Amino acid sequence: MNNHSLNPEEEHDFISWQKRQKRGKIAAGILIVAFGVVYLLNEIGIVIPKCFFSWQIFLMGLGIVLLVKHRFAKGWIVLGIGTAFLMNEIYPNSINTNLIWPSIIIAFGLGLIFKRHKHKKCDNRWKKYKHFNQENFKEYSEDEFIESTAIFGGVTKNIVTKNFKGANVTNVFGGTELNLLNVEFEQQAIIEISCVFGGLSLIIPSNWQVKSELNSIFGGIEDKRIMNPNEDVDSKILILKGDCIFGGIDIKSFK
Repeated sequence: MNNHSLNPEEEHDFISWQKRQKRGKIAAGILIVAFGVVYLLNEIGIVIPKCFFSWQIFLMGLGIVLLVKHRFAKGWIVLGIGTAFLMNEIYPNSINTNLIWPSIIIAFGLGLIFKRHKHKKCDNRWKKYKHFNQENFKEYSEDEFIESTAIFGGVTKNIVTKNFKGANVTNVFGGTELNLLNVEFEQQAIIEISCVFGGLSLIIPSNWQVKSELNSIFGGIEDKRIMNPNEDVDSKILILKGDCIFGGIDIKSFK
């Protein structure tokens, strides 16, 4: 991606993204080396507690990486989940683990309510999406900026526009399908995603570039597109941001 083709605000966002990626890679590298050293010590006969090789430790490590990557703004929930289950493993029955997941779901819902309340109070949706121009944001049509919420249900949207600006998708025990095959946009578009026990299906051209900045917990992204060898990679970049907890994102193309 050429920074000189971006305006100052987009270039600043891109540089910030690069710095986050670098911090995340360094933190992950340090933790992997530490794990390797402990694993080596265990193999040569030094007794290492079995809990060190558990999934709880993996979650805690992931939480630490997210904290470092996002300057302690994200990652606390992941770290807290791992810590709670590890404590219960070391000290049985010290924590009622049956209450952890309901608490997470409640906290996530309260977070959505708080964010929406904050936006209503400010009466400026553009503040959540700083990459949009304040004056032009209110002029975007429903096809140019998509807002979709699916709770215990499904939503399907077929978008046709030559000026796509992005989307905000929220799924809670539900799913959303966005067909973006017939949209056009300049340089990049951002989709903000909040999925809890839900999924998002994106239907996009096979030659678009996709960049993920998602925080995924027991979820993942699967790109099922098959690109034609004779087709050039488009300069358009679709950026995925947000959180995906016990959910999945499928990327596919019908072309």
